[in-house]
Amino acid sequence: MASLHDTIFQANHQQQTYESIAVTLADIIMEIPDKGSITRTLKGKWLRAADCMIAPGQETHFLNVQQTVWNPALAQSAGMFGGMVAKAIHPPVRYLIFSFWEEEAQRTYTKKVAQLRQQAETDRDTITITGYLVEENERWLVTG
Repeated sequence: MASLHDTIFQANHQQQTYESIAVTLADIIMEIPDKGSITRTLKGKWLRAADCMIAPGQETHFLNVQQTVWNPALAQSAGMFGGMVAKAIHPPVRYLIFSFWEEEAQRTYTKKVAQLRQQAETDRDTITITGYLVEENERWLVTG
């Protein structure tokens, strides 16, 4: 992987796309039901990510509403291919949530987020939450 990744990194001038980088190791603890295989999931054109720091004593509630509110809403969204919830190794109160989307579908889902946040009582569980929307760049895709 090191030599393959280095070649891709250099050929696509990825070093010009950021000023710094941080890596977080995490364990996948929950899969968000998908509508196809992992191969189809990777064909999503958009990656939505939520980086959540959870308040002390709120992990159980946070994970419960992930299963009862967020995951069903994601699974019912046309154009959402699948996703996952991962728990960071350090700090252990950090959770990363990823979902893969078609372009138009992620726009429609964005309109539902405020209502879902209220239903899930997200502010009760989180110290911070940061969202990201990343468009796929096929030149950066590494397949094995």
